[in-house]
Amino acid sequence: MADKLGSIKNELITKLKGKGFVEIIFSTTLVKAIMFLSAMFLPRFLTKPDYGSLSYAETMVNYYLLLSGLGMNQAALKFCVAEKDPEKKKGIFGATLAIGTLFNLVAAAVFIVIIYFTRFDIPDSRRLTFSMVGIPFFSFIFQDFQFYLRAHFMNRKYSIVSLVYTILYVSAQILLAILVGVYGVVFARYFAYPICIGLCIYFAREFVSIKFKWPSKAMIKKIIVFSIALLMGSFFSQMVLNNESLFIGRYFKDSEVVANFKVATCFIQICVFFVDAVAVFIIPYFAKNSNNPKWLYTNFKKIYFYIMIFMTVVILFLMLTSKWIVLLVWGENYLSGVKMVRMLLIAAWCQTALRAIPMHVLAFVGEEKYLVVVHILTCVVHAVTDYFIFNNLGGDFIGAGLIVAYFVSGLGMTIKAWHKLYRGIK
Repeated sequence: MADKLGSIKNELITKLKGKGFVEIIFSTTLVKAIMFLSAMFLPRFLTKPDYGSLSYAETMVNYYLLLSGLGMNQAALKFCVAEKDPEKKKGIFGATLAIGTLFNLVAAAVFIVIIYFTRFDIPDSRRLTFSMVGIPFFSFIFQDFQFYLRAHFMNRKYSIVSLVYTILYVSAQILLAILVGVYGVVFARYFAYPICIGLCIYFAREFVSIKFKWPSKAMIKKIIVFSIALLMGSFFSQMVLNNESLFIGRYFKDSEVVANFKVATCFIQICVFFVDAVAVFIIPYFAKNSNNPKWLYTNFKKIYFYIMIFMTVVILFLMLTSKWIVLLVWGENYLSGVKMVRMLLIAAWCQTALRAIPMHVLAFVGEEKYLVVVHILTCVVHAVTDYFIFNNLGGDFIGAGLIVAYFVSGLGMTIKAWHKLYRGIK
């Protein structure tokens, strides 16, 4: 029996290796580790007020990033995976790139006007925000090419591109922070994109030739509807964390409190990275097997419980060691944020163990509208909870709004996913 189980295990590992799972997990882990090191060292090279101002500016730009490309990169993945004709597949990718880029040009102009008339509560954040207006433009093009690589199951090349981008981004960011200061950090974020877009084009050169078939009007309409539905879901989902940072800045008007929150969110990033790696790997397969209910149910069940167990162990460990990690990594100046870290770790469990996998799977099995409704309700619940907490309980409970919002939405997504997939095999 033991020999049989060992044989099955070895066969599974060999199969996953052949599909690039190991490369994706390894590269994603390394990418997140490097990003974490960047977050760890960056506050050491900037003053705390500068780091707080940068974090607040990033919060403003993140709203634009959430809308970047109208969600066309997700459509590139879904429809390119489903399309078998190579020329039509190229046409779909070309359409997503063109529509997304055009949308970003219009959005950039609107965003500049919004920045000009918006009140900024943290000093120097306005100029920093202006300096980052072009980042979403390059970010969308890069991500669209990355998703195109994934649509062709080019996992190893996708992993290489992700790793090269991260190394360039982080090394330039640290170096320029030392030499120039906070604006050097902004410039570094532009530096890596053109190089890595060129690397994507090189890797995908056989799939991006001139010969292609432009999608029909019906297909373009389908792409746009799917993209907008998924974009709205993604926008409201990510806006919850972004809103927390914005609310903190507006309520406390203290760049040091914002800096503490920024450090605390690094712990959420640690928790999210493994789940993101799994999602990056499984999404094309779920899209490809969207008409195979038995396959969907069986694989969702396995992945959901594995993630639940793994993330519970990881988050318990981080809860117990958070004080020492903050002291070792960020220093004594950030010990005042340890309680905030622990609150955000509870939110991270709700996000990763309960919410993440159902959310990704539902998006690719035809439940985009349901996700949009849940994400909108999540934002409302979060805003109401934060308003009550900040006005009645104060800063000691920063993060509680995230816990409530993520738990409620995660429960709703989990129940819907189980019902949808189980009903499909009946």
